[in-house]
Amino acid sequence: MDSQRYKVSGARENSKASSGITEIEEDKKPVIERGTHINIKIKDQYNNEVSILIKRSTTLKNILITYCNERSMNFNTFRFLLGDGVRLRVDKTPDELGMKDGDQIDAFLEQFAGA
Repeated sequence: MDSQRYKVSGARENSKASSGITEIEEDKKPVIERGTHINIKIKDQYNNEVSILIKRSTTLKNILITYCNERSMNFNTFRFLLGDGVRLRVDKTPDELGMKDGDQIDAFLEQFAGA
């Protein structure tokens, strides 16, 4: 069975005058199957929250670097924790970490000295 499913939204008929061959071209668009994507939330220390829909096979580092770049912050100045307080391994995918739809990642600026 084919692992990719396509929804055929329309068909067009093209005819080549020189060869007399008629071709049918189909407009194929991939259909997002349920369970291939996950919705996660990233929440910073000021309670600002962003929801992101990503593939379950995407490494979290790619998403978190984009998150930092949009805030004009350096990726290395943040520490990321899963909702239960465990430090996040950014080289892993949501599937490898056992993340579920709606899970939260906490983003904290790293503190270098305390007073």
